[in-house]
Amino acid sequence: MATLADVMSRFSELNAEVDSLRTKFESFSATIDFAGTFTDSHHAIIGVSELDNALELALLSKMHRLNRELKDRIFDGYGPLNTFAAKIDIAYALEIIPKEFYESLRKINKVRVKFAHSKFFLNFQDPEISAIIDSLPNLDLTIEDRKGRYLKKLGQLKTHLGRLTASQPSDQTINSEPQS
Repeated sequence: MATLADVMSRFSELNAEVDSLRTKFESFSATIDFAGTFTDSHHAIIGVSELDNALELALLSKMHRLNRELKDRIFDGYGPLNTFAAKIDIAYALEIIPKEFYESLRKINKVRVKFAHSKFFLNFQDPEISAIIDSLPNLDLTIEDRKGRYLKKLGQLKTHLGRLTASQPSDQTINSEPQS
């Protein structure tokens, strides 16, 4: 039969094991939270990359057919339409997108920049990012989380941009010589 001292000793050992498990669980939970920030940044950056491609196609649909060399000079490297921000401005200036879409794309680009250039791990609940998302025009407020709202807005914009190019030829590099 165990003595009171034996029971108390075993109880202390169990408490130490529970404390150790609690510490491990808290560390594991922090790791999961940390990994979750990668998911948010991934959605913010990759989602904008898709919009960037759709915006480029919308711009190309309003241009003369370009060969690969001229298209690359305009859209790649140090070209005038290399950045998403430049594409947004030009698409609005050429009346390819309405003002509401222009404002939405600029704000979405701000979110992308915050995620891409932060020295810290961010998520969609970050106060600065939340404020930008909440200021998006015609945001679906029936969606509770900001990531969901952001992703739905990205989808709406991509769909709109896709409609602009649906009736246009998909290959903008057919000609081998630059158009004059």
